[in-house]
Parts: sequence; C-alpha cells; structure tokens
Amino acid sequence: MNAIAAWFAALFARPPGASMAEGPRPPDPLPIPVLAIGDPDWPAILRAAGFAQPEMWAQHIAGPARRFGITAGKRAAAFAATNAHESAGGTRVEENLRYSARRLTEVWPSRFRTIEAALPFAWDPTDPDLEDKALANLVYGARMGNQLNGTADDDGWDYRGRGLTQLTGQDAYARASEALGLPLLQQPDLAAQPNCAATIACWVWAEWKRCNPLADAGDVEGWRRAINGGLIGLEDVKRRYAAALRVT
Repeated sequence: MNAIAAWFAALFARPPGASMAEGPRPPDPLPIPVLAIGDPDWPAILRAAGFAQPEMWAQHIAGPARRFGITAGKRAAAFAATNAHESAGGTRVEENLRYSARRLTEVWPSRFRTIEAALPFAWDPTDPDLEDKALANLVYGARMGNQLNGTADDDGWDYRGRGLTQLTGQDAYARASEALGLPLLQQPDLAAQPNCAATIACWVWAEWKRCNPLADAGDVEGWRRAINGGLIGLEDVKRRYAAALRVT
C-alpha cells in the first residue's frame, strides 16, 4: 500500500472527530480508485446533479461519503445536488471575489453604500493591484475567526471560500482541520484540492450540519438552511435533486 492509500485508509477507518496529527499530506489528484461494491452510483448521480467531471469527483467523494454515511439514495442525491449548486458543478472550488462596483453594492450593501465607495475594491484586470485580495480582507477580516488583527492582515484572503461547500473563515478551517486531521490552517489551499474538498464536503454535510436525517426526510428546505443559512438557491437545488434522485 503506498503512502497516499495508507493516509486515506487511516482517515476513513477512524471514527468521526478523531484526529491525525501526523501523516503524509494527500496530494492532488488521488491516484487510486475509491469506488467500492455497495456504493451509490456516484458517477451517474453527480452527472445528473450537474457536475462537469462526474467520474473524477466520484472517485474522490465515494470514500469519505462511505465514512460519513452518505450512502442511501436520498442522501447521495441531496448531497450531490447541494454541492453541485454551491460549486457550479465542481468547477468553482475557490471563491471568486472579482466583482464590479455595482455588484459589490448588491452583495455587501452595508459595506458599500455607493458605487464610489465600491470602486477601490472593484475588479479591474488592467490594474496591477489585487482588488480581490483587498476585498477579502475587508469583508472577511475581523470576523469568522479572523479577528487577530482585524482587517490589517491577510486572514480574510487566506481563509476565503474554498472547496465544494466554500469553507470560509479561520474558525471554519480550524474546525475542519481538527475533525479531519488536515493542516488547513497552515495550508488553506488544501481545501480546494479535489480529494480534500470532497472529504471536507462530506464532513460538513454529515457531521457539522447534520444533513443526513434531513435528506432521509426529503426536507430540501431543511438542508438548504443548514448549508446556506437561508433559502438562496433553493429552486436550483430542488431541480438538481430531482434529477439526481431519478438515477439512484
């Protein structure tokens, strides 16, 4: 068994919440197949939910899904639909902070009350300044565990949204790191690698947000609130869920 296989075997053998203080860093992509007899038909489910690379994502999702009990038809369909919506079908695993000034006033109206206030943070591809980095430090600094130096450091940028469910803020990275034994605080970019993104998404779904029982009950609004904090994107999730459920 190579080092990568050993790392994942140890990870999925441990009970939820167990830590792995030491061990090899899992590289990307995971070079071993992880689909097993009895798993949901992840390629078909992810394809129906709208993932752009369902076979690749199935390889990464199957193992952690098995560990976290995302195995029944409704659970797999709900998980796939939610993560397809959150990540644009697995194509967006890092938060895009390149907004126009007008869009900034819509997304963060309390911070940008006018177009003029938003202009310094609006993305301009001809400008060498990193407006997206400055924006992340402004809107995420001094909250979500990024309080150490307020907005005067790069915590907002370092712990911006990554992964299938857009893990955001130092508190969330620390929580996932402790639960999964991944060095996310030291290497936050790991959260965007497919193998780690899949593991984190399964943990968020099953352990942090407790969505498996909601999926069993077919409570789309319930798991949407758990993941999103509200009902934004509900109709898209419903559409993806219905499509995924048909192939389970």
